[in-house]
Amino acid sequence: MRHASQRCHVPNPSRKAPGQPNPFASAYALSFTQHAEVQSALWTLLAVVTPLLSQAGMELRPLEISDPAIASSMAMIDELALSLPWDRQLIAQKSGISPSQLDRRWRDELGQTPHYYWDQRRLRFARERLEITSHSIKEVASDLGFTHLARFSNWFRSRQGTSPPSTAGDPSISPSGLPALQHQVVDEKSVGEVEGFC
Repeated sequence: MRHASQRCHVPNPSRKAPGQPNPFASAYALSFTQHAEVQSALWTLLAVVTPLLSQAGMELRPLEISDPAIASSMAMIDELALSLPWDRQLIAQKSGISPSQLDRRWRDELGQTPHYYWDQRRLRFARERLEITSHSIKEVASDLGFTHLARFSNWFRSRQGTSPPSTAGDPSISPSGLPALQHQVVDEKSVGEVEGFC
C-alpha cells in the first residue's frame, strides 16, 4: 500500500505533444452538476479515509515544495488579483530567476507552468461563482478582468467545454446566442500571457 504522504503522478491535461489530441479531454469536460457531484463525493471519501489512515499511523499532507522559487512564485500567484493581467516577467523577477527558468522548474516539479496554475485558479473562481445564482455571468467576467462578455464566454468554453450557464441573477445575458466553439484543450503557448483582458 502506498504511503499517504508519498507523491503520486497524476496526468496533467496541459502536458501533451504539440498538435496531438489530448487523451484526457473528455475526462475533464464535466458539466457543473457533475463537477459538484465529484466534489461532494471527494469530500465524503476523505471524511471516511482520513480516520482510517490516522489509525494506521499515516496522514494526508499537502504537497511539499522544496524549490524556494516555486514556493514563492506559487504564493504570489495565490495572492494575485484575478482581475489583473498575467505578468510572467514580474512573477519570475520576484522569484529571483528568469521566466524560462521558472517555467522549467514548475514543469519539472509540478508538471505545469505558473501560467497554467494561474489560469486554472481563475477557472475555479468562475465555476464557483457561477454555481451561486446570485452572481451573473457579467459580474463574474468583470471580476476576472474581462470587459467583453463574448471574450469571457469563449475563454470559459475553451477550458470547460461548455458555455458559462445563465444564472437566476441575470438571465438576460445568457451566452446562448454566441457562436458555439468546438471543445478544445488549451495549449499554454496559444493562450498568450494576457488573454482575456480586452
